[in-house]
Amino acid sequence: MNTTSISKNPFLSSVSAHYQTTGLDLDLLKIGVAHIQTLTDFRHLCLTPDKFVNTFCFMYQSQMVISKDGKQICFRFTANRFLRSMIRIIVSRLIALGEGVITLDEFKDVNRNNQSFLFRTMFFPEGLHLTRVVYPYLEREPKANFLLN
Repeated sequence: MNTTSISKNPFLSSVSAHYQTTGLDLDLLKIGVAHIQTLTDFRHLCLTPDKFVNTFCFMYQSQMVISKDGKQICFRFTANRFLRSMIRIIVSRLIALGEGVITLDEFKDVNRNNQSFLFRTMFFPEGLHLTRVVYPYLEREPKANFLLN
């Protein structure tokens, strides 16, 4: 889960990343988040893909939740595994898409012909945290959504 705060809030500074922006196209972000779930090879969304035997991941869920006041965005990803810096690169590309730095076609082109892309920056690590690990033999309920009130 990656929580991004659009306005400064000192009470959330340890659990979210403040990102100064003039505006995000939320509809375009929703399309981008939905597209992430269709990917299977995350080679170019990994910082060190050659260190892995393969870079195939199964993204079971990718969603964007916006707070009631519209000042916080929470990206949630559920997968069978995560590669090094994968979520930070994905969120960075989503923000670039929402700001208009890259187009939707450039965003979707990440896996086409398995080519690398020029835009590879990572989002702030402060808002990134693991909220749940599920094993077949152990099932626990997630903690309450304390970030999005």
